[in-house]
Amino acid sequence: MEIAVGWAQVLAALVAVVALIVTSVSRRADAERAEVAQANAERAAERAEATSALSIDQLSRIATSIQALELTVGIDSAPAHVAAVAWRLIHRAGDTYHLENIGGKSALDVIVTGHESLYRLSDIEGDVSSLGPGEAVTFFALRSMSTSDSTITVQWNEEGSPDRETWRYPLPPRPPRGRKRA
Repeated sequence: MEIAVGWAQVLAALVAVVALIVTSVSRRADAERAEVAQANAERAAERAEATSALSIDQLSRIATSIQALELTVGIDSAPAHVAAVAWRLIHRAGDTYHLENIGGKSALDVIVTGHESLYRLSDIEGDVSSLGPGEAVTFFALRSMSTSDSTITVQWNEEGSPDRETWRYPLPPRPPRGRKRA
């Protein structure tokens, strides 16, 4: 009988140890899930902020286009100044992109940047000290799984103005790797 009681105590102790281990593993897994959820929430907030900034920039471009149209049509309510530097960003090949000044004035001291999660924004081909109408630069930019914002930011001084201008635009989509464009 004493042997049975001894084995019962050993068995109870083993069950308690197993329960402790299961509880510890479960708590650790819960903590890891909470960390992943927090990181996902932070990335989602960063993407939402970048999207908001893009929306504001798009509204500004729409307003500028309307002002230019009003000047063309001859409506007097339009302000006298309409930004003459305008940009176009297109995918070129592979991970290279083409940024062109499609406006009517030169852009001076042009700086092209991207979000820190955009892998290796570099290798700018061409002189960016001045981009006249119709001139362009080509650069390399690579999205990765950890890229939270693929927005390209262009800053410049418009010819004849001391004010620094900013234009933001997301990298255009590229075809899937291994496939040629149609």
